Amino acid sequence: MKKILLILMVVVMVFALAACGGGSDGENDENNAVMQAKLDKAEMLVVEIRSWYEEGGYLDGDMAEDVEALLGTLEGPVEEMKVEHQGILDAGGYTDEDVATLTPFLDNTIAEFNTILEEQAAYDASL
Repeated sequence: MKKILLILMVVVMVFALAACGGGSDGENDENNAVMQAKLDKAEMLVVEIRSWYEEGGYLDGDMAEDVEALLGTLEGPVEEMKVEHQGILDAGGYTDEDVATLTPFLDNTIAEFNTILEEQAAYDASL
């Protein structure tokens, strides 16, 4: 869990730094689309993770507060990334350098979210 939080915090920091360097209007459409797709994927995975907890009843009862805190460590940074993403787009979009810098972080975040989903599926299969 600490690893996920650390990755998300690094992604948010990198997005904040990248917001300073945009390009001219229209120049970065492909880069913008690539980064939007990655951000959409991360957001979709977080929604899937939350759904698993909801469907399993983990958001009710004694565990609800702890589970909400756990989900907050995933959802909060993704929401921050969305805000930073919009800031980058408003500043002119992603440069090739931005994409090269940010892609590994987003890919790692997506991989971590996929790992959580795989662990959830394995847990379900073990029941």
